[in-house]
Amino acid sequence: MKLKELFHSRAAEFQTDTVMMYGRKETAQYLCLDLLWGQGLYQELRFVLVKYKSKLSILVSTDLTLTPEDIISLYAHRFKIECTFREMKQVSLFFACLPKTRRIP
Repeated sequence: MKLKELFHSRAAEFQTDTVMMYGRKETAQYLCLDLLWGQGLYQELRFVLVKYKSKLSILVSTDLTLTPEDIISLYAHRFKIECTFREMKQVSLFFACLPKTRRIP
């Protein structure tokens, strides 16, 4: 099964809801599927296919008790944290490259 194809083949099954993303409520469409995944030893995973604005995303969770809205919200927090770390890394590298100034006695 190719998960990306489900955006088209099961488009009628997507639900529209408001979810907390990036600190505010946003409207998104999603389809939640619990599927067996793996090679040899299969594990049940919760896949959430999300249509948000013009973006398509496939989110995955091993916690089958989470609602699709919770998974979307948690991933939004994760992306925000990762972007913050990337920006901090770029800023700290910038300061590390600055020449050291000499003090005049």
